[in-house]
Amino acid sequence: MSQVCQRVVQARAELAVWEVGVGEPVVLVHGFPDHPLGLLPFAERIAAHGFRCLCPALPGYHPSAPAPDGDYGAGAVGADLIALLDALDLEAVRYVGHNWGAELAFPLAADHPDRFVHLVSLAVPHPSGYAIRHSAFREQRSAWYAVFLAYVQNAPEVARRDEWLTALVQDWSPGFHWIEWPDVLGVLKRPGVIEAVCAYYRANLEAPAARPIVPVPTTILHGGQDGCISPACHPDFSEYFPRGVKQIMLSHVGHWPHLEDPAATAAAVLAAFSQPGG
Repeated sequence: MSQVCQRVVQARAELAVWEVGVGEPVVLVHGFPDHPLGLLPFAERIAAHGFRCLCPALPGYHPSAPAPDGDYGAGAVGADLIALLDALDLEAVRYVGHNWGAELAFPLAADHPDRFVHLVSLAVPHPSGYAIRHSAFREQRSAWYAVFLAYVQNAPEVARRDEWLTALVQDWSPGFHWIEWPDVLGVLKRPGVIEAVCAYYRANLEAPAARPIVPVPTTILHGGQDGCISPACHPDFSEYFPRGVKQIMLSHVGHWPHLEDPAATAAAVLAAFSQPGG
């Protein structure tokens, strides 16, 4: 990863950003349990096709600073991402989000459609898909971790353990061997990071349900073996995307499609980018 450099920009507080490649800008945003260190192999794959890939660490994920006002809601963190674009003089970008990064993308693009050329959501449905997750018993069972992280008093103590975090990854992507996992794990265990993670989940669970209309061309790609958010949460979302949405399921992968089958995922992303308006 010799071509990867790190820079810092100012939002509510400092955001650390990894950058690779040259060309049209693509912002790639991680989720949990993850970090830009986990996204870089996929960013390098996309950058090899002539894109400038920018991977910010979300607020609270070292070395980015925690949110100074303690607000980890989608609106506040989305504003930090817009501040990132402003700091780098980026008028409009392609956006690839995984997990939290995808969760943030839908309301962000709904509020700022002029700042995004194309959205790619990895492993996360449009927010309307959570109506299924919240009502079906089988889907509720898979969401236990969110309630645990948000509200159990000793959650940070438990969740920063190697065995707990590793078990979560394996539950969501059975059999997945993640080469970068030791580096990601090391960041997640740093003081304050898991506390920020818990605040993200608390803010998310306490926010009102939303069904944003997203006037940006979008691709939603998810795994058929995802143990976190099952394919049942991905019905037809076309009514929410007036400029079009393409929904793709890779039946053989779990929650990290871009790492479990990077070639197929990159092909889908690059195909989306090559379409008119993409």
